Amino acid sequence: MSAPDLLTPDELGGIAISDPNAPTEGSDAGGSDDLDEAYAVGVIENLRGEALRQFALAQEALARGDDEAEFLAQRALSCAVRGFWWAEERPEEESLHELLHEIGRWKRQNMGCELHYDEQRGYLQNCLVAAAHRRMGFSIGFVGKRICSLCDQDLSECPHLNSRSYWVRGGSSPDQPCRVCMRDQCEHRSDHLYRARVVSVVKPRKVREVSLVSRPANPECRILAISVSFSELEESLGDLFAPGIIVNCDVCLGECPGFAEIDLGPHPNFA
Repeated sequence: MSAPDLLTPDELGGIAISDPNAPTEGSDAGGSDDLDEAYAVGVIENLRGEALRQFALAQEALARGDDEAEFLAQRALSCAVRGFWWAEERPEEESLHELLHEIGRWKRQNMGCELHYDEQRGYLQNCLVAAAHRRMGFSIGFVGKRICSLCDQDLSECPHLNSRSYWVRGGSSPDQPCRVCMRDQCEHRSDHLYRARVVSVVKPRKVREVSLVSRPANPECRILAISVSFSELEESLGDLFAPGIIVNCDVCLGECPGFAEIDLGPHPNFA
């Protein structure tokens, strides 16, 4: 029987360092695809769960006439939209899509929704439901370092590979998050070894450029507000429009508007 068959992982998947068959700390633990997938699923499910929790609290608050209802509804919508961005092109996408519409419609019907008006910038549509349907975001080019989460060294020089996992101790310290889950507080133990993925901890020194892309590396790096010109509002509202009036946002009342895709076109060097 090989050593891995004798291991006795705990409920968190850890191996006691004292186990005679424990792997060597820092050694290769195989590919990281399963950990990457588990991380994405965890983020999506956490955001979905928080969206549902906040939505239920908002409904309860509205029923008892609590002014906090709108704040709770906005938090619920934010979690649903963020979860949807993480779930793009995944099996969980459609259920988050339906949830964000449900929360947005309920909020609009019970609390209203308006375009934001600023004398300097004019009208802005900062509706999260509308933002969720813009399949585009930002990619940031910068000068700086990418630090390895496992050894705190420059990721371009350390021995750890993004495609691999490694056996590392769990637990956090006052100045260091847990290397397994990157949280300040968790249940991972310092006397256990766990398979951990490599996380690039970005420490930028200077931002060089920001590009508009169809799928940002960070799913939440999105366009949250767009300007609405006076001419658009005049065309829609006619003589009723005057700069500064309250303009309702009705995106959530109708059918799904569909998705706005960005057309980047061919790269100039390959046209």
